[in-house]
Amino acid sequence: METAPLHQLFEDYLLPLDMGHTSKAFLKEFFQPDTSVGTLGEIIYKNQCYRHHFVRIANELKSKSKWGKDEPKKEGEETFEINQQEVERIVGWFGKLGSRNYLLDLRILRSIEDGFPTTKEGELKTDPAKNLLHAIKAEEFCESKRMAHPEHAYLGGLLWDWLFRVSAIKNPAHKEFQTALPNIWKNALCQAVISHQLGQKIDNLPFNEFLFSASLGLSAGKLLMSILFQSNSPSWKDHSASMEAFPFVLDPYLETRIEKKKFGFSHNEIASLIFRFFTPMNPIEKAIFYYPEPHYLKTTAAKLYPLSVIMGLSYILTLTKGDAAARTNTAMRFAAEGLKKYKITIKDLNNAVTKIKGIS
Repeated sequence: METAPLHQLFEDYLLPLDMGHTSKAFLKEFFQPDTSVGTLGEIIYKNQCYRHHFVRIANELKSKSKWGKDEPKKEGEETFEINQQEVERIVGWFGKLGSRNYLLDLRILRSIEDGFPTTKEGELKTDPAKNLLHAIKAEEFCESKRMAHPEHAYLGGLLWDWLFRVSAIKNPAHKEFQTALPNIWKNALCQAVISHQLGQKIDNLPFNEFLFSASLGLSAGKLLMSILFQSNSPSWKDHSASMEAFPFVLDPYLETRIEKKKFGFSHNEIASLIFRFFTPMNPIEKAIFYYPEPHYLKTTAAKLYPLSVIMGLSYILTLTKGDAAARTNTAMRFAAEGLKKYKITIKDLNNAVTKIKGIS
């Protein structure tokens, strides 16, 4: 195969996924249920760049009214200073979630832009509600459905937001990609819900906190394939159309074999590379790589085996081609050994599928 897509993959899309020390430390502490504002503020303060910009953002926000209009600065009005106590105050003002979102918004900007872009007025172009849309959506979705580990679901959505921002800069056909994104996201969200439902059937499932985010990350592999092969022959768009024309539902093993023959690598391989570079998802990289053939994990990484089985099942059950019975039958054949081991029945598969009705 040509080396151009691989070079583009590493240079443009994988290397910018570097979380950096401060973001990783913040997220690691954030996942602890009893973490304090002081601890989070200290992490930010130790990084000279982030402490400066946190104070800058806080002062810019403070200078605006709640309606978003500029207010004249009053004489003697207090502003935040650059010291540890003030940074901790800002974390308390933003809240733990808000501070996390501002920090990661800054991190994405720093990883893909040449410096920090500003508006004509000289203010930082930070907007977590817009720039971290999928991360926040994933977290809020899990919370609204009372699903466990919404903070890890956030990671899966964060991957999408990160790759979307990179695409806006590196991808010449970004507008076309942007138009197709909502449907791809809906499909990924459906797979994540099915994965979560099936995961409840396995007692003491290792890495169960990653059920939702793993599915979103796996779909990000297809997302990148569509970018890397948008103008090639065959293109990913042509390939997807040919897959829909198949007279039967393909399982992940057959589908990835076809992808490797056409493109030189497959979506699960791309997704596993994403997980390798995106360090919070490192622990489950092999579960994604081997999900078309999960039996390889039974002896080499046994704790990842059930997660990998679930990824394959949810992938098949989320496909849009064929009828529900055809997809269920394909899933039963594909993961017969895993289904038997974990006592997951055809009724369980059908019940999981009912949970995605109404998702938009």
